[in-house]
Amino acid sequence: MLDVAKKAGVSQTAVSFVLNNVPAASIPEPTRARILHAARELHYIPNAQALNLARGRTMMIALIVRQTSEQMSADLFISEFIRGAIRVMEAEDYHLLVHASEPDDHQGTYGKLVRTRKVDGLLISSPLVNDPEVRLLHEEGTPIVLHGALSSGDIPSVDVDNVQGAYSAVRHLIALGHRRIGHISNAPFSYTSSVDRHSGYCQALAEANIAYDENLVLGGEFTADSGYALMRQLLDLPQPPTAVFVGS
Repeated sequence: MLDVAKKAGVSQTAVSFVLNNVPAASIPEPTRARILHAARELHYIPNAQALNLARGRTMMIALIVRQTSEQMSADLFISEFIRGAIRVMEAEDYHLLVHASEPDDHQGTYGKLVRTRKVDGLLISSPLVNDPEVRLLHEEGTPIVLHGALSSGDIPSVDVDNVQGAYSAVRHLIALGHRRIGHISNAPFSYTSSVDRHSGYCQALAEANIAYDENLVLGGEFTADSGYALMRQLLDLPQPPTAVFVGS
């Protein structure tokens, strides 16, 4: 910045105001243009760490996906989710950090990302039904948006109506005359989405006076391979289902 100030014939403070786009600074337009021209000629690139320190922000948001890296790479939906998040963030000069966090990871990984000031906030996809770390971070004031909702709804979330979706799907199968209907979930039943879809499945059966059979309900693992294995398991039953509602 000192080099830019010398070349433009202004103070280093003026350079700082212009390059950091300080709204309260009243720098004449010709001076601002001279500073920007000098910065371009000198190929000046602001020091990101210094800028972040001055702003009190890292300009990074972490997307935490509660899956293994293998599951996440096989999940076709999450790539679209990432694409949408990046499009919005880049427009605001933010960057996305993606982290796969296994369901049984209790090391406080995303808490560390926040408390060590590596990120300013969290997007958490596929939240668990009970995740005390998310609750604690929310109570500490960490900006969090869930992709999927917890049972207690005070944390901002974006989600579809998983209960209604499952209910509608199973009601359709019942209307076609099926009475023995299997269910393969998208994920283990520690995840909110799979619990909600199972709830809609049960609701549709109950309304049609169809008895619940636990042998017909199996928990998937986010992957096509797990869906294939579980479908084989259903088809190998002495009395296989005549229809199956698959969570994803």
